[in-house]
Amino acid sequence: MSRAPALSGCGRRDRAGLYGHGAGPAALAGLAQGVMSGLLTLGLKRGLEAMAERLSGPVAYVLPPLTGLVLIGATLSAVHRLIGTPEIAATIAFPLTLSTTYAAVYTALIVRKRAR
Repeated sequence: MSRAPALSGCGRRDRAGLYGHGAGPAALAGLAQGVMSGLLTLGLKRGLEAMAERLSGPVAYVLPPLTGLVLIGATLSAVHRLIGTPEIAATIAFPLTLSTTYAAVYTALIVRKRAR
């Protein structure tokens, strides 16, 4: 009888490590994700501010976060593919969701403040 892996914290674990790939690949993916998240957040903030200041109407609310989603998703996917991260979608799902949520909220605050 096979046992389904237990869910724990941010990732699925079994006896062989995250998703059965072991600690080495998980550690490299975690390090890469941490470094990229910090650098991308700086660029994201500046990009959101620049776009939100130049756009108006509903486009000002939608385009900056959507652009961030596409660019950050592509960057994370490419780097994780280059370093051989197993389970790329599972690795980037949480940080991509978090950065997109941040982008939407921050952009809305910028646009509303400008409208006053």
